[in-house]
Amino acid sequence: MSRHRNFAVATLCLIATACASSPSGVDTAGPSRSHNFIPQEEISGAVSGTGTALDAVRVLRPIWLVKRGPQSISYEADIWVYVGTARLGGVESLREIAAANVAWMEFLDPAAATNRYGAGHPYGAIVVSMTEPAARR
Repeated sequence: MSRHRNFAVATLCLIATACASSPSGVDTAGPSRSHNFIPQEEISGAVSGTGTALDAVRVLRPIWLVKRGPQSISYEADIWVYVGTARLGGVESLREIAAANVAWMEFLDPAAATNRYGAGHPYGAIVVSMTEPAARR
């Protein structure tokens, strides 16, 4: 009888532990934080007024800057940066964008980037949406 009771107690503990953990795929860092999206509010809170979009990505989502997948010396590809639908260049081109002028940034994995912009995105893409500079408002 005690063996059945021990088994029942162990099973209940296992079920309680499983129910208490967060569901897979849910970001526990906060309700509005997304792994693939950075809103303007998050950018302005993390980067000074003279910071760049690259500074924002380095602080908020440094994993976006890591090339994952096969690499070789003969195949030079980068994580491409787009402003809207126009390709700006590689990751270093984010230095040319003032963080204060960014409305949001989004990381597209290789499949999503290829689907949106065509072939040639083995490491994904960063899409930047710009606001008007403060001087033009």
